[in-house]
Amino acid sequence: KSFYSDTTELIRMMLSSYRPMFMVMYHYEYTILGFDPYKLHLMLIVLQIIQAIIAFFFFRMLTQNNTVAVASALLFPLNPNLWMHFTWNTEIPNATGMIFFLLSLVFLVSYLRKPKFHIILFHFFFAILAYLTKETYYAICFVSILTILFYRNSNYKKYVPLIIWHLIIFTTYLMARFYFLKKW
Repeated sequence: KSFYSDTTELIRMMLSSYRPMFMVMYHYEYTILGFDPYKLHLMLIVLQIIQAIIAFFFFRMLTQNNTVAVASALLFPLNPNLWMHFTWNTEIPNATGMIFFLLSLVFLVSYLRKPKFHIILFHFFFAILAYLTKETYYAICFVSILTILFYRNSNYKKYVPLIIWHLIIFTTYLMARFYFLKKW
């Protein structure tokens, strides 16, 4: 049996995951950058720099310490899970998903510091975009809940509705995801 003989298995594997943001990003990636590897690698470097900048703001908001924030932002790109973004040109959607993940956390900490309705809407908006990008970013639900519980010894009872909303959105997303996968 040759390596190329069973394309139906490949198609089945591709359809077994529900990643609508991946497909949207692939479309725009090809439309804007084409198949030029230099442009694709440059875009990955730019996205990695944006991730480090957002990580800096997140850790500065979280710790109120510029030294910790700078160190974290400099170490963030060295995370082995993010190295794949540099080696595969097809990882632009994954790198963008990490940006959604980090922005969601930045808006969450911003909301915990100064509760405003529009800030929490941005948090949930970026969390949902992260969910729709890749399964790895399901962690945003649990990281957000842990951030709420342990942020500056906050009164977590005050944020129970926020935790419940996280669980409702996460559960609704999972039910919709499995519904659509079952239809395919």
